[in-house]
Amino acid sequence: MFPKTVSSISGKKIRLTEERWEHIKQRHPEIATYLDDVLETIADPEVITFGWIDELIAIKTFEDQDLAVIFKEQGEEGFIITAFFTRSRKYFEKRGIIWNKH
Repeated sequence: MFPKTVSSISGKKIRLTEERWEHIKQRHPEIATYLDDVLETIADPEVITFGWIDELIAIKTFEDQDLAVIFKEQGEEGFIITAFFTRSRKYFEKRGIIWNKH
């Protein structure tokens, strides 16, 4: 079952390990049933913004909520750091939009 991998819009394989998923669920229990949506946000985001140190933030709306997935790309692959629902999409967009679906 784990690790899960999905291709980012840049074609890199992004992985989600079981350990990382458990960490995400502990920190953000409201996301526990959204595993597929977390992966879909990486594969088909609405927007990607700059994160913090070398991080990227993929954002997609599900059920009137914005899901933010923080990840890194290194070489030809990468990994998911965390994921959470946010009401601050504009805050992330102000960091700088790298890619926009629309």
